[in-house]
Order: sequence, then structure tokens, then C-alpha cells
Amino acid sequence: MIEAALWFLGGRGFLLCAGVCLVAFICLIIWPRARWLRRSADAGAVAAILLFATATPVPRFWLGALVLVLAGAVVLVRRQGIRVTTVRSVGLVGLAVAATVLVLELRWWPAPVVADPVEGVVVIGDSLSAGISPRETTWPALLAEATALPVVNRARPGARIADGLGQLGETDPEGRLVIILLGGNDMLLGGSARHYHDHLEALVMEIQRRQGRPFIIDFPALPLRAGFGRATRGVAARHRVPLLHHRHLAAIIAATDGTVDGLHLSPSGHQALAETIARILRTPPQPEP
Repeated sequence: MIEAALWFLGGRGFLLCAGVCLVAFICLIIWPRARWLRRSADAGAVAAILLFATATPVPRFWLGALVLVLAGAVVLVRRQGIRVTTVRSVGLVGLAVAATVLVLELRWWPAPVVADPVEGVVVIGDSLSAGISPRETTWPALLAEATALPVVNRARPGARIADGLGQLGETDPEGRLVIILLGGNDMLLGGSARHYHDHLEALVMEIQRRQGRPFIIDFPALPLRAGFGRATRGVAARHRVPLLHHRHLAAIIAATDGTVDGLHLSPSGHQALAETIARILRTPPQPEP
């Protein structure tokens, strides 16, 4: 059950629903008089509504526009005597909106680039990084082995975003990559996206003020809690912080042996996350054209 939910919330549900919407609009354009067009429009409308359930942090305006255009299409194909040009016009508008929604999401999918070599790593986080047992070999420790970089793990079980500055504390982040994986507890325990945004931004700004290099690992949000993802992306874009898309963490947690209890990482889950970050640190930046 958890694996299926994370499959849906980790990006694939978004692609599936957005794809159905695109097909529905293409059908309006190519076959405006087809008898089965009602079913196609209905399927597109349902898929557009389900996009909200995927908690994908696309701007609300574009998701709302997609639902409105598909709702209009559902009404339109049930009316008699509608011109073919009108049906095709709605299809073209909808196709443009659906394509925009896809572009707005997929631009976050490529793995982030760490532009310059780092002198070390500091990890700020909760039990996903600290583990739930003192004998546990966590992904920050495995990252140190994989990259030969000094890694300081400040994560603490149960931590929330307001604890981020305290974890940073007196640690000197200058020249280091400061990996932030916080906020899941805020979301699960009913915290507000605004509170999360403000504390995340304060943490990022403090790291940058002290010449550190913040790096954010995004987490999959629950249905109707996409505000957390929008907050994360807003901070990352505004302060030019590399952001690892939530699909990576969702895939690790959803793996058959990725967790010990459906949430906290197992040894293989820690290994997978360490390898993901290590690959990013090993990938040289592409030269600018």
C-alpha cells in the first residue's frame, strides 16, 4: 500500500495524469466529431482533478486552468450543433495549458549540479539522516566512504524545520556542501507550509551568509500538502540552491527493502541515498556554451 502511494506521489502519478490530459486534448483536435469523445473528455477531467492528489508542486494557477479547460470540454462535447472549429480551439488551448504544466514540473527533474568541488559535507536533517538506532550506518556515513570527503552529520531524530539553525550551530560551513533534508515531520504533524518556508529560507540564507553551499533534498508530500513542495522550490529558485527532486527519495522509500517500517531507511535505503548524492558530487559540471 505504501509502495503504491509513493509510486503515485513520487512523480509517476503526475506523469500518468498529465499524459491522460494531453491525450484528451489531442483527441479533441484530431477527432472533434467522434462518438467516444465524451469518454475521452471525462477521462481527462478526472485525470486533471487527480493531479491535485499527486501533491505535485506545480503553480496552482496552471493546475486550476487545466481543470477549467477540461471541465469546459466535458460540457462542450455534450452539446449539439457545436462547430468543429470551436471544439478544436478548446483542444488547442487545453494542449497548450497541459504542455505548460508538464514543462513547469519536468524542469525540476534533472539531477542538480554542484558547480565546484567541495571541501566537505554537513548534513542537517531528521531521522531519515540520523537513523533510529545508534548502531545504524546512515547514508551520511556511507557518503563519506564513497566520496572520501569529511561528512559531519548534525541530523537528529524527530527534528523539524525550526531545528535547522540549531543543528547548524557553530559548525563552520565555509566551502562545504550543507545538505538539508528536513520538513517531513512538519508536514506529517500538521505544520504549515508558510512556517516551513520561512524557516527553510532563514536556514539557507544563514548558510550562504557563512560561505556555505546549501543543497536541498526534497521529500514527497501528502495529497493536498503540495504547499510544502512549492515552498521548497520557491526557496531553491530564489537563492539558486541545487534541489534534488522528491522522486528520488520516493523511489528509495518505495523500494521493496528501502525502509524498515515504511518510512525510516533500511541499510539498503541508506546505501541508495548515499549513492545518489555521491553520483551528483562526482559529476563534473558542464561547461557553459
